[in-house]
Amino acid sequence: MHLELPLKLLLLIVEYLDSKEDLNSFTRVSKYIRNKTNNILYKKHGELALLWAGEKGIVETAQLALRYYNFEEADANRKKELCERALLLACDGGHIDLIKILLKEGVLATYKNYEGMSGLSLAAGKGHNDIVEMLVEAGAEPNCEDREDKSPLMLAAIGGHHHTVNILLDSGAAIDSLCYHESATALMFAAYHGHENIVNILLDRGANIDKTNIFGNTALWHAIWGCQKGVFQTLVQRGANTSLRDTAGKTYLERAEFYRGIDWEEKTNVPSGYRREDIFGK
Repeated sequence: MHLELPLKLLLLIVEYLDSKEDLNSFTRVSKYIRNKTNNILYKKHGELALLWAGEKGIVETAQLALRYYNFEEADANRKKELCERALLLACDGGHIDLIKILLKEGVLATYKNYEGMSGLSLAAGKGHNDIVEMLVEAGAEPNCEDREDKSPLMLAAIGGHHHTVNILLDSGAAIDSLCYHESATALMFAAYHGHENIVNILLDRGANIDKTNIFGNTALWHAIWGCQKGVFQTLVQRGANTSLRDTAGKTYLERAEFYRGIDWEEKTNVPSGYRREDIFGK
């Protein structure tokens, strides 16, 4: 059955549909109604459509929202704010085509939200290499920090994204910068999380193997704390100083001996059956 109401009647019905759910349902009654009223749906609820498009990566939805939503009647900065929010959602989700559209709309690649999170940080943490490259080329700062002082390089190291690490280093990321919130460098983060390939990449690219944090700990200590046998052995083989002492006067091997007496299955996230003795011996 074809429902082809006069256009004036359709517009009158739409005028009285206040909720987005009712309006969306009405536009789906038939192809004819959708074609005649779809622009009104986006005009009334373009904000939600744009953010949804950013999250899901639906380019057509974003284009329709930008075309039909009445930004002139909204706050003067509303379009800018919505596009910036959509950009972060797209960076997190890896939607590069949508990011290109939003950058053309004037969103700055350097944008950070109120939490200090940038598109580059989100993309780096998820390993979206093509987006990382594009944002850097568009002017994103490779050493920008989030509210916890983590740089994109640190987030890539935490996530285990070795290609992203190389891209950021090629773009000028500071290899030995310290995250003061957690007092760790990218190398320390990689060591703690057990990303041996990234540990090797960072060392090959010039990371200081014996750089200390505010507690006097190096990457070797972080490997111990993270219960990462392979990383610990790699750091020792590559020349990590095992005689250094932390601010409490303990060497790293003394720390390992101390931790051996703790029930690590209870106190840490070490998988069941995997204990400190497996790393440092009895």
